[in-house]
Amino acid sequence: MAYFSLACLAALLLGMFGNRIPEPMLPLAQTLAWVFSINLLYYYGGNAVEYLKDRK
Repeated sequence: MAYFSLACLAALLLGMFGNRIPEPMLPLAQTLAWVFSINLLYYYGGNAVEYLKDRK
């Protein structure tokens, strides 16, 4: 799921900088960017917590 989120964020970034996303769709693109970012934070944050728990 993390790789999917990274790919979607990259596609959104390319679409925004390439001016391929119509202006009325920008709020949706922003919402999707937040969702994918939170998904990445949840995934990597969970991995960090598990690593720190196993370290003890």
